[in-house]
Amino acid sequence: MSILGRNRIRVRTAAFIALVGALSLPACTGNPQARVARYIESGDAFLAQAKYAEAIIEYSNAVQIDPNSGPARSRLGGAYLENKQLDKALTELTRAADLMPDDADLQVRTGGLWLLVGQFEDARRIADRFLLRRPDYLPALVLRANALAGIQNLGDAIEQIEEAIQLDPTQAELYSNLGSFQARTGRLDEAEYAFQQAVKVAPDSAHAHTALGNFYLATRRLREAEQSFRAALDLDPQFLLAHRALSSLYLSTGRSLQAGDHLKAVADVTGDLEDRVSLADFRLLTNRREEGVQLLEAVAREEGGYYVARTRLAALAYAEGRREDAHAILDEILGRARYAQAMLLKAEFFRKEGNSAEALTRARNALEVNPNLLAAHYLTGELYQEQGDTLSARQAFERVLLLNPRAAAAQSHLADLEMQRGNMAVSLEYAERAVRNQPENVNARLMLARVLVRQGNGRRAESELAMLARQFPDAAQVHALRGSIALLRRDFAAARRSYEEALRRDPRSFDALAGMLGLEIATNRGTEAKARIDREIERAPTDVDLVMLGAQTYAATGDLVGAEALLKRAIDADSSRPEPFNALAMFYVRQNRLDEGKREFERIVERDPRSIGAHTMIATILRRQGYTDEAAAQYQKVLAIDHEAAVAANNLAWIYADRGQFLEEGLRLARIARSKMPSQPEVIDTIGWLYYKLRQPALALPYIKEAIQHDPKNPQYHYHLAAVHARSGESFLALEALKEAFRLGQDFYGAEEARRLLDRLQR
Repeated sequence: MSILGRNRIRVRTAAFIALVGALSLPACTGNPQARVARYIESGDAFLAQAKYAEAIIEYSNAVQIDPNSGPARSRLGGAYLENKQLDKALTELTRAADLMPDDADLQVRTGGLWLLVGQFEDARRIADRFLLRRPDYLPALVLRANALAGIQNLGDAIEQIEEAIQLDPTQAELYSNLGSFQARTGRLDEAEYAFQQAVKVAPDSAHAHTALGNFYLATRRLREAEQSFRAALDLDPQFLLAHRALSSLYLSTGRSLQAGDHLKAVADVTGDLEDRVSLADFRLLTNRREEGVQLLEAVAREEGGYYVARTRLAALAYAEGRREDAHAILDEILGRARYAQAMLLKAEFFRKEGNSAEALTRARNALEVNPNLLAAHYLTGELYQEQGDTLSARQAFERVLLLNPRAAAAQSHLADLEMQRGNMAVSLEYAERAVRNQPENVNARLMLARVLVRQGNGRRAESELAMLARQFPDAAQVHALRGSIALLRRDFAAARRSYEEALRRDPRSFDALAGMLGLEIATNRGTEAKARIDREIERAPTDVDLVMLGAQTYAATGDLVGAEALLKRAIDADSSRPEPFNALAMFYVRQNRLDEGKREFERIVERDPRSIGAHTMIATILRRQGYTDEAAAQYQKVLAIDHEAAVAANNLAWIYADRGQFLEEGLRLARIARSKMPSQPEVIDTIGWLYYKLRQPALALPYIKEAIQHDPKNPQYHYHLAAVHARSGESFLALEALKEAFRLGQDFYGAEEARRLLDRLQR
């Protein structure tokens, strides 16, 4: 289903592969299946030699000839995975898993990758589908349990892992999994018993003892934790997880000497320079400066150790206030080589010194040397966001997630960016992932509460805020959020008290001011709301955010002339900011002044040719005006700028499905769109409808059903379900689905086709 009026989400296409495949076709003629086999054989040979790019080309040629070749897609996905192109690997392996539903290894492998990137619904779907065929397949049961745990359905996750244990009670890892699920639900006694059972069934497993120790450490039973970690080391004196766990335990209890012993043991076992540098860092942090410096200097004299050790010494100099020395050390390093970590540290120095432009240049230089330097992507994301370049900021933070799918800080930034764009479904996805990955992260929980408030989900927001209020009772932001929750409940008196308290603690709190204005409007005090924002704008007449808040306030009171004037004033205040232009264009669209809105978005494109939001809104307006060809061309422009702009990708995929053309490309676009919005029913429905158009109703059915689960009152989804059943020869089920579609609505998109189908089935 198309997404109209939504902001963009991100996808990636495979146009290059398609081009290579098209160019390669004349070189291999004859029987299509024989050609596919030859390309697969050639790809296998390249893969065995670790020539991943060449293997990708060969497998892509095979897929170009036969898009429904499961083995070709499976191998292509594997080659992408070896080449560290995780997003493309997921696309191909998922397609292969759909085509080869009986391949157990492929199903579990693909599901495990979806778990890795935090897409738990996709992992569960794969497990569910395979378990229908083999209900007792242990790896699929474990996959489903972990997927359920990922979506916070811990009760069912526990039941699933208990079922797995019944099938094989000798697997210690199953008991450890069970214990971790039970601990997350607060069932600590049962969790302890499960971890103990893991040790009982595998008494010689250092892993089992360490898992039990980690449980004790998390529940502050430090003596038992220490005993378990030591038991693990008695079994395996070089077991690094136990050494690292003991060092953390000793650091948390002030036993730094013993912690150092275990960090030293890690360094001795691995011999790794980074571990030795970590030991030096520990010595510096524990006021053993001379020992730490000596170790760093010793590492610097070793082969391969100079750059990492000298960079640490530069960081130490800067921390001690010796800025000139710090810069001099980095200049010395960079005079020898383009060392990415030194470039990144230089960028951080410039940022602290207020030179953001130079900081961004240095961070980008670091990425030229090492494109996978996670910290550099994160820093560039923050710098871009500070400069208002939201597209580049999103790309940087999304790159962080490709490198580390559990990076909660990047997910929180993306939640904020998507919330600013009004893309609340995507914002919630990111915020929830951040909290799942780091439940103790205060900023992640604040972001989740903010998103929930914006969505109107006061009950969930209140539960999130309760913990924060206990930790930070004096924080203005907490009081402002409390006011917003009270406003959702229409408890106006409580909302006013909370907003006033927030403003008392921070008179410049933007959230509290915005909340107070909303309260005035909700209580029919529009005149007071305008007077309040006018006073704030008078105080800071060039503050674009304040002026735009004023425009929103005037619009909410029905003063559209005043709102339009304020938006134009915001543009005059800072013509480099894209937000006022977007807001003015959307202002026209909401009033159905589509031509004026389109002109404003075109003005934005003239100023910023890479503006994804403006290009996408132009396409959306064109579709509303009935210019589908022009809209499709505009969506293609969006994807040429950003291959992961998922609203554009989904909508273009829907146009392809609607027209019955370019269906494989549409499926690719819709699949990657789902990787950005896994719970968005429009995207799920698009995938199902594309499979239907590809005449594969068995593959379409689970997607259409899932879309209905997310949005059961959407008549279009029920019509799609009817069409899938009809194509499968299930006339009775098709009739039932059509009746439900027309019960829910009469004028949905595709209603005429639905009526024709109904007439045919009733004959």
